[in-house]
Amino acid sequence: MKNLYLHVTDDCDHNCMYCYNNGRRKNPKVMEMDTVKKALTIFPYDQVTITGGEPTTSYLFDDILKLISIEYPIIKIRVDSNGYDVNKIIKNRQHISEVRVSLDGDLAIYHDQIRGKPGSFAKCVDSITRLIDNGIKCEVTSTINRYNYNNVEDLIGFCEKLGVGKINFHIVTVYGYINDDKQLGISADQWMKLVSTFKSVRGNIAIVYPVGFGSSNPYFKCCIQNLDRISVFPGGEIYPCALYFGDTSELNINDVKSIGDVDFEGWVCFGECTRLRSLSEQAINKKYFTKCIYTKKLI
Repeated sequence: MKNLYLHVTDDCDHNCMYCYNNGRRKNPKVMEMDTVKKALTIFPYDQVTITGGEPTTSYLFDDILKLISIEYPIIKIRVDSNGYDVNKIIKNRQHISEVRVSLDGDLAIYHDQIRGKPGSFAKCVDSITRLIDNGIKCEVTSTINRYNYNNVEDLIGFCEKLGVGKINFHIVTVYGYINDDKQLGISADQWMKLVSTFKSVRGNIAIVYPVGFGSSNPYFKCCIQNLDRISVFPGGEIYPCALYFGDTSELNINDVKSIGDVDFEGWVCFGECTRLRSLSEQAINKKYFTKCIYTKKLI
């Protein structure tokens, strides 16, 4: 097991169109320290990502970082944030390897609309600038959807000017509860066209993106089969793949006594990702096979 994603809170100050966590925010929970400690003991990890919700809203944010840094000093700690409280991150920079900040456009007209919060673009950009100025490794995460699809090239150039070293692009998969907007995603054809332009527009910035779709279907083992990562939510729920976040998990970290209790056999896909096909209306096009969302390329 390489990666542990700790969703330390369901709470968030934004209201993003594509948020997988919208259902949980109706009755938000905060991960308690006992759950954090239990999650850290089940597998040996190379990296722990502190995420949410917005992780800096958690009253235990500082304590969680200190615990991991002191008790597991060889583990790298990454924070995923929307820039809500950059002061908390800077204060704890000695514990953090890198920060990924969510940015969905090079202008407020894109970012604020998608994020559902006026003024969030200015705050996000200020947070990125301050992180870089304080010597903290900062990357940008951006989720491509129909509202910012045509802005990707400008976003790449904007991030390069800010001094960001890498952009991690996500592709929207249409869960039924993403603000009931069934047209939020882009088509497989649009995604493949966008991917083909990355090399020509990236400049000196690194780009990471999911393959998403392909014209061939080579055999592969998905991340569940490889046990590459697990995500633990505030109530202790365990998920091996983000495509299942909308479902109820029967696995809970608080019930786990040993590694053998974490069994994902019933979740595993082989070959084409049938889960992505079932969730993404844009993927039904028989022209393409759906790939694991964690099958990514770096350019």
